[in-house]
Amino acid sequence: MVKTKGEYETPEAFNDMVIAYRYGRLIKLRDIGFAEDGLDEERSITRFNGKTAVGLSVKRQTGENTVAVAERVKAAVAAIRPPERMKLDITFDQSTYIRRSIADVQVSLWLGAVLAVLIILFSSGASGAR
Repeated sequence: MVKTKGEYETPEAFNDMVIAYRYGRLIKLRDIGFAEDGLDEERSITRFNGKTAVGLSVKRQTGENTVAVAERVKAAVAAIRPPERMKLDITFDQSTYIRRSIADVQVSLWLGAVLAVLIILFSSGASGAR
């Protein structure tokens, strides 16, 4: 891996980069290897709806609220206007499951409260009838 501060317009220009000076001679990248404009061997591929895609995963930092982070990401994605031939989608949103879980807990709490009141009413009514 070579890290450079400048930009090279072509692979040929990159190949002419001096990487060392040994024994009174300049050693260029082309002397030990080469640069080419192309893709490395594909190690993995991402597809969405049967088409090649680019995937980006956004994860919250420790201590952050997953739902709040998801809302900020959705707002940022909505503000992005991709080029005409490109489509930008959110394919997985963990906050959806968190919201459902919270809603389920709220329903369970309300149901428990109603049942507790009914049990108290019926048990006090039954004991008063004796």
